[in-house]
Formats: sequence, C-alpha cells, structure tokens
Amino acid sequence: AATAVTTTTVGGVDVALATIKPVDGALATVNDEEITWADYEPELLRALHVVTAQYAVDWNQTENVTLIPQLQDQILQNVADRTLVRQLAVQEGFVVTEEQLQTRIISDTNDIMASGYFSSFLQYEQEYGLTDEYFARLVEDELIIEHFTNQQTVSRQEEQVHARHILVATEEEGKALLERLAAGEDWVALAAELSTDTGSKDSGGDLGWFGRGAMVEAFETAAFALEPGETSDLVQSDYGYHVIQVLEKGMKDLDDTTYLAKQQEAFETWFQEQKTKATVNIAVQF
Repeated sequence: AATAVTTTTVGGVDVALATIKPVDGALATVNDEEITWADYEPELLRALHVVTAQYAVDWNQTENVTLIPQLQDQILQNVADRTLVRQLAVQEGFVVTEEQLQTRIISDTNDIMASGYFSSFLQYEQEYGLTDEYFARLVEDELIIEHFTNQQTVSRQEEQVHARHILVATEEEGKALLERLAAGEDWVALAAELSTDTGSKDSGGDLGWFGRGAMVEAFETAAFALEPGETSDLVQSDYGYHVIQVLEKGMKDLDDTTYLAKQQEAFETWFQEQKTKATVNIAVQF
C-alpha cells in the first residue's frame, strides 16, 4: 500500500519577514541625521538572507523567531555605525568618485562570479537580498572604510621572540620537569618525552617567532619578560603548565596579512573613539 509522505517546508527569509512590522519615524539618530525604516530595510533584508544561508536557519521554528528582535537591534547598530562612517568622510571632504566606485563594483562582481557558487550575478543578489543600488552603497561604504583604515599608522616592524616550550598537564609534572632540566637533561629529548603539545614536541617544542597577541596572555607575558637563553619557571595557562625558553628576541618585519590585521585593529580603535565623540541615539529597541 502507498504511504502518504508528509513534507515540512523550511521557513525561509519570507517567513522571518512576515513576523517583522515596519516602524514609523526615526529608528535612530546619528549627529541629528535620522535613520528611518527606508534606510534600515535594505540592511535588514541583506542580514536576514546572510544569517539564514550561513546557519541554515528554519524560521518556522519558534526558538529561531524569538531571536529576530535581537538580530534587528544588531542590524540597527550596524546601520548607525555606517551612517557615522559616511558622515566622517563628508567632514574630511573624502569623496568616492564614480570611477572608483564602478571599478570596485566590477572587481567585486568578478570575485563573486569567480567563486563558482553563482550562475549569474542576479542569482547572487537574490540569494543575499540585494538590489544593484544597495550593492553599490555597500561597495561605497567599503571604499570609505578602506580609506580610513589606510590612514591608520601601524609600524611595519614589531618586537618578536623566538621561543620553545614544554607543556605538561600538572604542577607536579612541571616541578619534576624543572628538576630534570636543572640536572642537565637534554631539552629536545624532554620535549619529545613529556610535552603534551603534539604540534611542537617532536621539534623540541620550537614555536618559531611570534609577536604580541599570538599566544595566550600568561604565556606571552612570561615569554616577553625573558632574555635570549633564559628559561622560565612554571607558567600556568588554560592548556596546562609550560616551561618556556627564549632563543632569540628582536624587531621583525610583519608579513602583509599580519600588517593588514593590525591596521584593521587600529581602525576599529579609531572608530570607537569617533563613536564616543558622536551623538548616537538608538530610539527603537526591537
């Protein structure tokens, strides 16, 4: 006998949108510039499409629907932030020219199509809830943020240490390790025998060169306090107990990826300072 097959439809973005009611008046003001639903809605659509696709969200599920107001608050904050970025560009007299905008739109479009995920740019726009107009707006924001990021002064060099370590699970094992080192046993052999850091134990615990921010705080503080040739006492971190030895120390050139990440960090810090100087009023809590 034939059995009836019941299918439950996964709730897409349209289901989420059906639970959202437009709000009249100003949702927020940034230095007296009002953000209305018309300013907010394109970013709401984009963010809902991104979240739905990225996390495979089923909006028919009640527990997911209850998260929508929180997401809406976050989206409004993002719109306020980008409104401020554009205001800062106006204050400085920085303008994205039509030529710069079109060049970047072509470049971004080519990158999107080269990913191989989309059969057409229209499909990409539909999947991400975008119009040509709003895509251009996002690209313009991207260029403005890039301009301010490039203005941040970040040194091309930073102090780094070249260190090795032996990691053990308990304080007792750590003390025994220190005694064996003090008695003159070979570091490389002890690392191979005892270290629980599988990534480095077979190379004598060598971690290579690293700068600040690369390691957990307790480890970093201890490593940068040592001079070349010095060995630490036991250093406790979330991973266990380390004995650290610094082999070399000095100023090193940053690779491009690290440099750009530090420049991005500097932009974030700068932007937070600008936010404290601005008058931002979020009038609606979703």
